[in-house]
Amino acid sequence: MNPYQEERILVACRSAFESDSNLAAFLGDWNITGKKETLVFDDFCSACAMADSHLIKALSRGVRAVVVACRARAVKALLQYANIDSEANGTTRVVDRRGNRGCAKLTGILDLPDTLGDVKIVNTHPKAPFWFPVIDRGRCENCGACAEFCLFGVYEKEKTGAPKVAQPGNCKDQCPACARICPVGAVIFPKFHSPPINGGEAAKDKSPATPLSSLSPEELHAALTKRSGPGKGKGLYRTR
Repeated sequence: MNPYQEERILVACRSAFESDSNLAAFLGDWNITGKKETLVFDDFCSACAMADSHLIKALSRGVRAVVVACRARAVKALLQYANIDSEANGTTRVVDRRGNRGCAKLTGILDLPDTLGDVKIVNTHPKAPFWFPVIDRGRCENCGACAEFCLFGVYEKEKTGAPKVAQPGNCKDQCPACARICPVGAVIFPKFHSPPINGGEAAKDKSPATPLSSLSPEELHAALTKRSGPGKGKGLYRTR
């Protein structure tokens, strides 16, 4: 039995698959029942960052859909960032295809077999950010640790004090530091390779993050310097 019998729309992230041939095989299974709408994004994260119109149209109609991408918590946070209320009618299911693999920038044109039928391929916008955080609103306690810690102006605070990702393009490539200091694991980097930072659940014996408020400026500086290696942490954080 086809596991996607009930869904009528497929949104797939090309980056979540091991190869384009694996993606083509998956789409072949998806289309076996016919009457399906299929969208493949080069990079689902970047599409959410840019609030792509194709994505919004596909997932805002109350039609049963499945998103094949990364960790379910990460996908939910990405859709929230794009202001897509995919859960309003309980219509969107998430399939984690990538797991704990890293996510590389894709190059080249996606060439799919004609036998797959009408598949809409959405290329990444040239100005779309590749690496950036999103916030799990169900976990965030509005402590503002991420906004206070970030050195690159990625975050702003709402009037309520809640942090928001305002400038995703400012994020330093491969830097997940703000997620590491979030005391409740609310900051997610979907392209990171391991949980809980990528939206997966941490091992039960994993120590929780140290709250920013409990660290002195000197301790923060020492932690950054140690993480960056000898001499590489200078200038990242100024002690007072």
